[in-house]
Amino acid sequence: MLTYKYGKEPLDLRFLLQRMRSGTGFVLLLTILGTLIFGGSYYIKYILLPQDYYYAQSTYYLEYSQPVWEVDESYYLTSAAWNQLLQADSFIKDIHEILDKDITESMLKTYLSAALVKAPDESPPDYRLLVITVTTEAPALSLEIAAVIEAYMVTSADRLVDLDAIRIVDPARSAGIVLTDVRPVRAFILSAIVTFFFIVVILLLLEIRNDKIWQPADLLRRFGLNTLGTIQSPCLSENADYLFRNCNMVGIVCIDEDIRVEEVIDKLQDKTALVLQPKKITELKISPQTGTAFDKEQMGILLVIRAGSHNRQNLEKNLALIQQHASLQIAGLLWKS
Repeated sequence: MLTYKYGKEPLDLRFLLQRMRSGTGFVLLLTILGTLIFGGSYYIKYILLPQDYYYAQSTYYLEYSQPVWEVDESYYLTSAAWNQLLQADSFIKDIHEILDKDITESMLKTYLSAALVKAPDESPPDYRLLVITVTTEAPALSLEIAAVIEAYMVTSADRLVDLDAIRIVDPARSAGIVLTDVRPVRAFILSAIVTFFFIVVILLLLEIRNDKIWQPADLLRRFGLNTLGTIQSPCLSENADYLFRNCNMVGIVCIDEDIRVEEVIDKLQDKTALVLQPKKITELKISPQTGTAFDKEQMGILLVIRAGSHNRQNLEKNLALIQQHASLQIAGLLWKS
């Protein structure tokens, strides 16, 4: 009884690499195409059609309730905490109502960021100095939003725990242009690497899930089916002699409809003249009614499978019909491999 191991057979890594190497040109073509798409999009966006952004910064001094030397660092609000406060719905709603501009609250959230002033010697930041940055597509809009936030912040100290007052140290007087770190060469290189990686992964997954039979060893690994090899196999005659030595008749079953039985028989008689010539070689149609023929003859069954075709289901169906009857010698032959 044959046991199917399709999907569980060990991976033939060498053959897989050979298959992938044969498609090197296709992989390179897709890699170049992906590089042009993703790298070109970056080039167009940041070099050919750049969008300028303008920032306005305001510096605030935070007066805490307790002196600096009496508390540890966990007492102060960090940069992350201030960013959370700026993104809070209540804060955004208040600023949006005061601003009275044709922008949405979600857009306003993307404009704001906060950070504590860092010391030049990389020591902990000064928790009493806060910088709020407003970044928009227009310098006037950045300055207007910054002015609204400044007026709001100086009156909101009483809403925050442990803060006595918030004073403006350096108000936003002008808007500067944001200098974008544009690196097109790096973008193209990264696009090529990422595209190549994903193409290889996708091809590997497709190849692993592929049910095509490319080599005689696939028949043994997937279906437990002994094979004669291919018509070009140097050991074809010896394999036929060994597998069909006790058979008086060999029935040819073509798994694929486009295989001509006459051509298969002619090739077999030519390649295995001393072995299969004395035996009767004939075409065999497999059906539930052919069981009587199996029982009357000491027959061997040769399944002819075209290499590289999606014939797994048809092969399994024929194997199931054959195994319903007498115990027969079954072998496979890979055609046009």
